[in-house]
Amino acid sequence: MKHIYIQTFREILTAFNDANVRYCVLRNYEFLFVDMELEGHLDLVILGEDMEKAAAILREHGGIKYPQQFSRCHQGHGVYVPAQHVKVGFDIQNDGVYWNDIPYLSAAEVVARRKRVEFAYVLSDEDALIMYICHSILGKRFFKPKYQEIIGTLYSRVDTTFVEQHLANIFSSQIARFIMGCISSGDYRSLEKRCYLYVAHFLLTRPGQWLSFFLLSLRWFFTAKHCPLRYVPVIKWFVRGYPLIAFIGPDGAGKSSNAARLVELLNERRFKASLIYAGRGNANVVPVKKLGDVYIRHERLITSSFVKKCIAIAAVPLYMSDLLIRYFSHVLPQRHKEIVVTDRYFSDIFLIKHVPHFIRKSMLLFFPQPTLTFYLYNDVQTLTKRRADHPPEDLERQMKLLKILSNSFDAVEIKTSHGRKDFNVIADTTVKKLIELGY
Repeated sequence: MKHIYIQTFREILTAFNDANVRYCVLRNYEFLFVDMELEGHLDLVILGEDMEKAAAILREHGGIKYPQQFSRCHQGHGVYVPAQHVKVGFDIQNDGVYWNDIPYLSAAEVVARRKRVEFAYVLSDEDALIMYICHSILGKRFFKPKYQEIIGTLYSRVDTTFVEQHLANIFSSQIARFIMGCISSGDYRSLEKRCYLYVAHFLLTRPGQWLSFFLLSLRWFFTAKHCPLRYVPVIKWFVRGYPLIAFIGPDGAGKSSNAARLVELLNERRFKASLIYAGRGNANVVPVKKLGDVYIRHERLITSSFVKKCIAIAAVPLYMSDLLIRYFSHVLPQRHKEIVVTDRYFSDIFLIKHVPHFIRKSMLLFFPQPTLTFYLYNDVQTLTKRRADHPPEDLERQMKLLKILSNSFDAVEIKTSHGRKDFNVIADTTVKKLIELGY
């Protein structure tokens, strides 16, 4: 799988070179040339006047632009490789190298000093050292062991006077001398103790950036992915979580097998996902299945359709309470950790017999609409062959109701006739949707 990422990075960077896009890869690119752990995305800086040209090349190669995050100087793109259902990421900084939209290296300077390694342009050693130092102090507030090793290697071969002068422009002469002294002795702990002081100094010496930094902080605070309120009891339940992908359809349509395969694929493709069964047949909190079995055993003794309707309406609150408890106790907490794929997503409650249609529709108001829904179906004859124990007339009834539910959820409808082909549609649709959402 690693070769797919490297091939895609190579193709796009080569296209940038051919089109004279002035860019530099910033960091974590070593895996492109040596046997190292794969990075799923590359960080680049591109000259502002070449951004449109770069965006056009990315689109030509299947690139999908991420939603704009709190930073206005960063733009993410995910290139979708359909043959392997892979997302290859590009995080592009526009016309400079930034911390929270405040530049500390200009694109024009780093492009003028860049060097070429095989098919990619990367930062000069001096700019790379400046970037790793500033990224660790401003962005991380600590020095990762990997970065410490890279910084130590770069320090031994750069013009340290040049680097210190640029750090003095970014911070101050005194801070720059202290930073270089700590790096020369490998004393990163002393640097980490002063990171927050250096961040404060960086901000205080740039009053022209205070308003943009304040607005950026507000955007960061109210971004669902980063909002600290997501950790506050009660409030956190109202913060939007990770995407919810639902499978609905009649018995025998392939919901369970395709949902399980999708979760496996997402985890293999560097997305984090889990599968939750959300039907009425298993894992009940309220004993609705036992009550339903009792009713089924005695249903033939009830001849009045009015009585059947009354019993069905009375059963709705029980099923609703069971499914709502399971949503808030299982699905929602998991959505705050990872992508959730559900088998059925509470569609069984929509299929209860003898319930008036307006009640069915009103039940949907209690459950959040999935981010993406797949309605898997087939003709009754095929489904009956797959599930011989299920009466054809009931399958036909289910499919009429599920069609209504599919329309309500704006579902992707797939007639499951070819296993691999059907799953490819599911995988393509899901990964593209996740890229569009910025995952």
